[in-house]
Amino acid sequence: LPSVAVAVLERNLADAHSDTDDELIEELRDRPLPQVHDRDFEADFDEMYETDEELTDLYNARQYVEKKMKDESFNMNDTKWDEEIKKATEKGQLSNMKECEDILEDMLHWDKLLP
Repeated sequence: LPSVAVAVLERNLADAHSDTDDELIEELRDRPLPQVHDRDFEADFDEMYETDEELTDLYNARQYVEKKMKDESFNMNDTKWDEEIKKATEKGQLSNMKECEDILEDMLHWDKLLP
């Protein structure tokens, strides 16, 4: 594989056979590497990509996403947010906006609340 990569790189620098090399690169990209094991891949993935939440098991990511999708607050957009505010206002939950602003301010500066 390293010799193939070197040959492709040399041909790419010489601007020769770029179409066939692109096909070869795509084919090689789709093949699993024999010396890479799941644990190695998972460890490298964790090092390369930081996530907001750590998944205990990457192989159950589908169940995690399905559970999150059932949550109304997940993947909030402006339309959903406006609907939530409208509902809360109609129910009288947002009658005291100063209190809401104080709570949001505390959430923003949570580190200053700690002793």
